[in-house]
Amino acid sequence: MILLLVPNVHAMFNDNFLISVASSSELSFTGLEAAQKLVSERGLQNNIRVNFMAEEGILRAQLFAYFAWLRAGSLSALIVALAIAAIISAFIAAVLKAKRDFPLRLGGASWWMILRGRIAKEWLIGGALTVLIMALQGSDGWMAVALAGAIALLALPLVHIGAASWVFAKVSLRQL
Repeated sequence: MILLLVPNVHAMFNDNFLISVASSSELSFTGLEAAQKLVSERGLQNNIRVNFMAEEGILRAQLFAYFAWLRAGSLSALIVALAIAAIISAFIAAVLKAKRDFPLRLGGASWWMILRGRIAKEWLIGGALTVLIMALQGSDGWMAVALAGAIALLALPLVHIGAASWVFAKVSLRQL
């Protein structure tokens, strides 16, 4: 389906292009009276049927639906990217700190005791970034930003513990 929205057809398109597009019978003009007047002036009232549609409301609804899908898709991609980045960061930190973490874990220290320094730094930076984004977002979307920030900050310890325990297992089996 071809949809053309133009205020003045003759100012936008030449006649050759309009003929090929009109042969598909899918032209839409803004303003019912102007379109009917143009059709009757050209003597095409028997060949062209002018239908009224609530063009502005329909187009606005389609545009907002498109933006809603676009925002949901981009938010989903952002969440996936954030999760992948957190996992990779935790894995790299666990590999780099394995020489320190391995003896501590063998000595009986809990994962929380071993990882609390890394987690505390990331909580501090993540909390500051969340507050900054909430301030920049304004009053419209601060609740969603706060919720996303809280979920990300609560998931951080789990990611770090998972990465550190995986590296510990690989080091103990001499596979890393």
